Amino acid sequence: IVDEAQDFSETKLNILELMLKTDGELCLFYDRNQNLNQNDFKLPEGITDFTLSNNLRNSNAVGDYLKLWTADYFSLDERVPQGIRPEVLKAYRPGDVDHFLSRLVNEIKILKSRGFDSEDITVITLGSQSTSNLREFYLQGVSVNLFGLGDQGLTIDSVKRFKGLESPIVIITETEKADPESEDFRRKMASTVSRAVTQVLIL
Repeated sequence: IVDEAQDFSETKLNILELMLKTDGELCLFYDRNQNLNQNDFKLPEGITDFTLSNNLRNSNAVGDYLKLWTADYFSLDERVPQGIRPEVLKAYRPGDVDHFLSRLVNEIKILKSRGFDSEDITVITLGSQSTSNLREFYLQGVSVNLFGLGDQGLTIDSVKRFKGLESPIVIITETEKADPESEDFRRKMASTVSRAVTQVLIL
């Protein structure tokens, strides 16, 4: 069983097939919209393709917004809650790291004042871990899991590292680190928005 199979090159998938026993089966779960490594993903010959078209992870409000960023059709399930409409927050001054971090801290304080725990909130950068200004994040009294290092609590991560996981609330940051006209930006947005179960905020 291979999850996130869109991250595997054709060569790697062929190697997995060679590792199977004669009567073995290979099951691949993939989402072309989340091909962030931009592999030339292609199913090996002889594999039957089944499309899962019901979205059961995201609230309906998040799912509606997700449709703006996905290339494939999916339906929203009436069994999931309506959720909170995604919100694009007022922009911070470009290049002003202090203003960016101050705005982010303020939004997190607002969420916590509404009863959300730190563990319910994930902040994701569309940039890379090495260039992200989120490395300088600090909020007194709040434990932070920073790019996989640190305590349980508020999670700060990159879109590539957080792919495959989920969080009740996702705050998408540093969108300027990707070209908004590019296919890469669309895929990063699709992957990041789809991590949110209840609410998406874009700063």
